[in-house]
Order: sequence, then structure tokens, then C-alpha cells
Amino acid sequence: MLLGTSMGGARPKAVVEDKTGLWLAKFHKPGDRWNNARVEHSMLVLARMAGITTAESKLTTVGDRDVLLVKRFDREKVKGGYTRARMVSGITLLRTDDNALSRGRWSYVLLAEELRRVASDPRRNAEELFRRMTFNALISNIDDHPRNHAIIAKDRSWKLSPAYDLTPSPVIAQDRREVCKRA
Repeated sequence: MLLGTSMGGARPKAVVEDKTGLWLAKFHKPGDRWNNARVEHSMLVLARMAGITTAESKLTTVGDRDVLLVKRFDREKVKGGYTRARMVSGITLLRTDDNALSRGRWSYVLLAEELRRVASDPRRNAEELFRRMTFNALISNIDDHPRNHAIIAKDRSWKLSPAYDLTPSPVIAQDRREVCKRA
């Protein structure tokens, strides 16, 4: 599994299929200091418990490693294949780019304004976006950017897609770390 797949992100990924549909499999990366699959799955479960609409997820084991499976919410299994929902990333919705010069347009306020313009239920979507913003702050998600937000339309109406990529980043000061010595 190589980093930098067409699906983007820092984790190696693959699309897998079971009898229920398509799943995005997120694998361990060399150098991981903790079980990212288990932690991200836990954050998705915790977010659901907090009233946030999230992508369905589950854990499986491949070899001796946990793998996070996240259900493709933009695909629906039908007889003979899959239908594909229309989906637009937050970066596209904000009419910006994924580079340092464009980060001035990376704003929850601007994203809420765009949701007001395109969503069929702007108030409900803005409330959901606020819950996600708060949750991301509480879990120290420093990977919270417009590519990790999207709008989706399975019919004629646009709304926020389920939340995904909820990855906490532990903030540990170097001077507070305990050094473990091996015997």
C-alpha cells in the first residue's frame, strides 16, 4: 500500500467491497505511534453519540493489524452495480484551492454561508457544521480542513455529507514526555 493514493491523505487506503457495499479501508502506516484505525473508529462512534451525522465505520483485522473500514456514503448498491450520489468537497464549495495562499478562504463561517446558499435546510446544516467544528476542537483534530467536509445530493437536495476523517492529534509538550528505557 502506497501513500498518496488518488483518495489523498496520509494513510494508505483501498476501496473494498462486501455484500453490503463499498468501504474505504484505511491501513496502518509505518511509524504510527498508536492504533490509528481504532482511534479514528472511536472518534466516529463518539461523534455519533454527540449527535453528529457520521459515516458508518467498523474495524477488521488484516494480519496482525487493525484496519478501519468507512462505508462509502456516496455510493449505493443496486442490482447490477452502484449508483453514485453527487458530491462536492468543501474546498470546491468555498471556490478555493488546497495551498498555503488560499487558506484565507478556509473558514467555517464561509462554509456556513455557502451551506446557506446551497443546502435545502440551511439552518439544520449550519447547526450540524457547528457541532462538527466544536467536536473537532475538543478532540484536537488538526487535520480539519475543507477537503474533510463535503455536501452531497442523493436526490435533488444538497446537504452536508456524513462526517469523516475525525482524527485527534495528541498535543504533548516535549518537556512533559516520560522517556521509557528498554532493558
